[in-house]
This record gives sequence, C-alpha cells and structure tokens, in this order.
Amino acid sequence: MTRFSIVVPTLNESENIDLLVSQIHALNLTLTDYEIIFVDDNSSDGTQEKIRAWQSRSNVQLIERKEKPDLTASILAGAAAAQSDVVVVMDADLSHPPEKIIDLVTPVLNGKSDITIGSRYVPGGKTENWPWHRRWLSQIGGWLARPISDVNDGTSGFFAFRKELIN
Repeated sequence: MTRFSIVVPTLNESENIDLLVSQIHALNLTLTDYEIIFVDDNSSDGTQEKIRAWQSRSNVQLIERKEKPDLTASILAGAAAAQSDVVVVMDADLSHPPEKIIDLVTPVLNGKSDITIGSRYVPGGKTENWPWHRRWLSQIGGWLARPISDVNDGTSGFFAFRKELIN
C-alpha cells in the first residue's frame, strides 16, 4: 500500500512540472512509498499535457477539474482520490522544497502528529525570491488566522495530515 499521497493543485504550472516531479523522485523513496496526484484547475498553458507525460512512466495521477478554479476544492478532490491515509499538500510553483517532504510527513506516518505544517516563519524556514508584497500578504494572512489557530504560518500551503481529518 502507498504510504503517503502528495496532492499538488495546479493552474498554469507547465514550466514547473518536470522539475517538481524529478525532485520528488530524487528523494530516497521507492515508487510504491508514495503517489503524486496533480489536481489541475483547467490550465491553458500545457500543464495537463506535461503531467500526462509523467503518468505513462511514473506513479503520477492527473485529476482535471473543469469548475471555477478553487484551491480548497482541488485539495479535497486530490485527498479523496488518495490511496493513502496520509496526505501531503504542496504547491507546484516550487516554493515548497520537495526535499522537506520526508521531514514533514514522518511525524504523521509515525502517529506522533495528526497534521504537520511546513512554515516559512520558523528557524530554517524562508521565502526565497518573494517580492515584498507577497511576503506582506503572507504575513497578513497568518495574522488573520491567529484568532482561530495557534499555527505560526496558517497560510503555508505545505502540510501533511491524516485523511480522516477531512471528515
């Protein structure tokens, strides 16, 4: 059985697909340890074709959503299709380092945590090559989430969780 599923929502990310999949495959894992589920929100730049090219030779799956682009709906669709009880969510824009997937998912796989979050605002976290307005929006989003969550980076977008939590 697949140990964990990686859900990657996409919208016009064709230039990042090959590098992202290559970096994930470079991890010290067997192809049966994980699956990559891309959930595409009707990209117009060839993203779906790039993903389809990986499907024929790898543990990659494509879900095509035709509805209005919706990040939450894409994550939920990917989690619903996941073969594993543990799901990792990450962006396709390479802002979430694939080499940190193992660190992120291990506490969930080991039963020490139900959810883990890869934060940009803890020691070792970073926001490389981000313009000031994106950093500012991210910090504002985290600040707005503080009353309902004790998480440092509530808008991270890089997290792992037990699929049963969706219910």
